Amino acid sequence: MANSRRRGNCIDRLKVGEEITEDKGLIKEEILSYYQNLYNEKEAWRPSLEFTRLHTLSSNDREDVKSPFEEPDVLAALNSYAPDKVSGPDCYTMAFFQKCWEVLKSNFMGALNHYYQHGHMVKSCNASFIALIPKEKCSIELKDFRLISLIGSVYKLVAKILAERMKRVIRKLDSSQQSAFVKNKKLHMHP
Repeated sequence: MANSRRRGNCIDRLKVGEEITEDKGLIKEEILSYYQNLYNEKEAWRPSLEFTRLHTLSSNDREDVKSPFEEPDVLAALNSYAPDKVSGPDCYTMAFFQKCWEVLKSNFMGALNHYYQHGHMVKSCNASFIALIPKEKCSIELKDFRLISLIGSVYKLVAKILAERMKRVIRKLDSSQQSAFVKNKKLHMHP
């Protein structure tokens, strides 16, 4: 059963140019080339963004956003995740951290405080797996695969905590012309 599942989790055939190949080396090269081309900029052009006045945060808001990680914030972020969410490269679901919080909290808070003080995470906490999920049963072209990234639990929690902090202040930064990607603000409200 495990071998059957493992075979299903691998790309055995892929269309490279006009040919379908089973050569693992060619498949690997094609995948790498496809995504490098997809995510690399073709031109170094950037639009000119000349703002006369950008909104800024007050010193209190800035301190709130960049304050050290506190246990209640970490616990709130941790408990906001569904316990059985898919694990990342660390192989732990959020249920593990939720149920074992009392045992893990000193190490976990130590890791978060290290990140806060030094501005970088231990490499293993920042690792992610990239997976290609077929959109159809017999996908043979890369456009027929969905790319997903499985990130580690520590990284997920840091991202969640920072996102929650930004939610509290983001409205103070948007202008009256901003209408896209702002909660409770509709396009027809745009002046």
